[in-house]
Order: sequence, then structure tokens, then C-alpha cells
Amino acid sequence: AYSSTHSHLTASMGVATMSSSQPLSADDLLSQADQQLYLAKRRGRNRIEIHERPA
Repeated sequence: AYSSTHSHLTASMGVATMSSSQPLSADDLLSQADQQLYLAKRRGRNRIEIHERPA
């Protein structure tokens, strides 16, 4: 309501997970989530991208 440039807000998110069988350091987990965030922005924003781990 107070923005002079945009009338609505959108959110882009990057998600990464780990399991006990494939642990990651906090830095690696954050890096994967960050990569997914920028992928979401490249794909059009206002979306969530999830890091898909191989089965």
C-alpha cells in the first residue's frame, strides 16, 4: 500500500534438503538453496524451485 512503484508483492524461493544418508555442510546446503533461488528468478519469479536429489 505504501510503494510508489509496485501494487503487489511476489516471492521467489529456493529450497534444498539433505538426509542423514547424504549429509551436507551448512554452507553446501545454503549454496544449493541459493542456486535454486536464482533459478526461480530466471524462470519468471514468483515461484519455488526445489533442488532435486538423485534417488
